[in-house]
Amino acid sequence: MEKQEEDLSVSVLWLQVWGLAGLQGAIALTWLIYSVYLPKLLEESYFPAPVSSALLVVGNGLAVVLEPLMGGLSDRDKQQFGSRFPLIAAGIVLASTLFIAIPTVVVFGKGVGEFRWVSIVVSVAWTLAMIIFHSPAISLLRNYAPLEGLVLANSLLVLVAGLLTAFRPVAHNLVLNLDTIFAFAIGSFSLLGAAAILRYVNLPETLARANLTVRAAIEHKSTDNPPLKSALSLIFLSGMAIAWGTQFLTVTLSKMLMLRLEINNVDWLMVGVGIMLALAAPPTADWTLRLDNRRAICIGAIATAILLQIAVFIPSWLTLILAILGLLVTFNLVLNGAIPFVLMLVAPHQAGIGVGMYFGGIAGAESLSGLLLPPEQSVIPSVGAIGGAIAFLCLAACVRVSGRWRI
Repeated sequence: MEKQEEDLSVSVLWLQVWGLAGLQGAIALTWLIYSVYLPKLLEESYFPAPVSSALLVVGNGLAVVLEPLMGGLSDRDKQQFGSRFPLIAAGIVLASTLFIAIPTVVVFGKGVGEFRWVSIVVSVAWTLAMIIFHSPAISLLRNYAPLEGLVLANSLLVLVAGLLTAFRPVAHNLVLNLDTIFAFAIGSFSLLGAAAILRYVNLPETLARANLTVRAAIEHKSTDNPPLKSALSLIFLSGMAIAWGTQFLTVTLSKMLMLRLEINNVDWLMVGVGIMLALAAPPTADWTLRLDNRRAICIGAIATAILLQIAVFIPSWLTLILAILGLLVTFNLVLNGAIPFVLMLVAPHQAGIGVGMYFGGIAGAESLSGLLLPPEQSVIPSVGAIGGAIAFLCLAACVRVSGRWRI
């Protein structure tokens, strides 16, 4: 088994995966800055507070449709022109420009009457620009590793994104201490820089090797694949389940730490938990190789659901600590395997639409959460634990249904 893992690690194009992880980190950073600053910027433009929440819901709603569409367009470009980079490059340049334009419009448009509505238009346009390249970029992972090595490669993306999103609980204070234009400039240039690095490591000779990897995968791929509609439906539902499960898991752990410590603010503790989760991603990927990805996701999802119940319904410091330690493994089995599961369900030339449907499911869940679910602050631990369990069990069911086809 160790020899097999070593062979898989060697076959992964790690330089390209690191480049893609850098872009993933830049995407996470810009969304973090945007979500923190949006309420403040809209307030400066004299919009009521609910408008910022409405904009996030609208953005997620657009992503439900446009993520699969952009992924599908990148699949077409890949077949016609041999590369997804034209669409990715266009989206990143547009998103970087619009991102720095958001605070600029607000700062220079103060007190100019109806000009304040331009800030809304620019914000929505930036969201659309981010959607243009998101799915096409992440689907590049399919070129950088054989099917069996996708979990190893994806664990690096989970690590980088996890380290950045771990700071979400304290991001409000950290980011707002920066000058507005400076903060948005950091996000804008991080996108451009990450894109330039990713393009640099995808020189013609490395792309040729990546294409050989894909062709080899096609030659060895079983012909017993799920119909595209069935695959996309399972992918969409899996994305929704992971999004809801993650939301409930986060709020449940936060509330349980508050109860155990008898304090109202555990933001930095949650940052620590998030960092530990991120750092545990690469080691957990090795375990997935021993289990098989679909089996690992099912085990991880069911175990995560059980650990949530233990943390809440057997209340003690011991059970809470054991549950958190267990989640470092079980939740990462889910996160590490999610994108590889998507890429295994669809053919290599349909990777873009597959990844787009997954992100569309996540966006759909977040959009519905903003409309239907109560605010996170009002969710009690028992409701969070049960809601999370339902979501993770639904994920396990989707993965189990996919077992009808050999992948």
